[in-house]
Amino acid sequence: MVNYLSRLGDVIRVRDDGHWELVDRVMALWLSWRAPGGAAVPTTVIGDEAERATGKALAELGFELVYQSRASRGAFDLLAIRAGVMVGVQVKRSPVPLHFTDATWKRLEAEAKRLSWIPVVASVSDEGAVTFLDPAKKRRRKGVSLPATARIDNLLMWVDRAAAAQR
Repeated sequence: MVNYLSRLGDVIRVRDDGHWELVDRVMALWLSWRAPGGAAVPTTVIGDEAERATGKALAELGFELVYQSRASRGAFDLLAIRAGVMVGVQVKRSPVPLHFTDATWKRLEAEAKRLSWIPVVASVSDEGAVTFLDPAKKRRRKGVSLPATARIDNLLMWVDRAAAAQR
């Protein structure tokens, strides 16, 4: 065991009391939250019910990591990672169609480009059902709207196609 731990190099260190600890506290926190079948930040951290429902749906789909974006209160509420692909999720607690101001939409597009994240929008119903919507299927008229026809039937396949298109 000691040989294995010593091979981890800069990732861990030995404390004064002789116990091992991870150097990266965020990684340690994530590992403590890790659950079989996926990982999602605890609901007390994410806060909002719609974000919790979306995070749970993403974890159930197999995203390795789902956490509140540093850009929260900005263009994206959540960051979801699957096979190294980063997906920025804007969560709305309203039924489809969703409506955005031009300024909000431009910020979403600009942040997705700047961060190299694939953008997606999640609509969460009052009952907690999550619907993912394709931003490319937006309609412009007095702002931007995402109609029911923007629904993504298979988010994993959609992310794979979007990641391939980014390369």
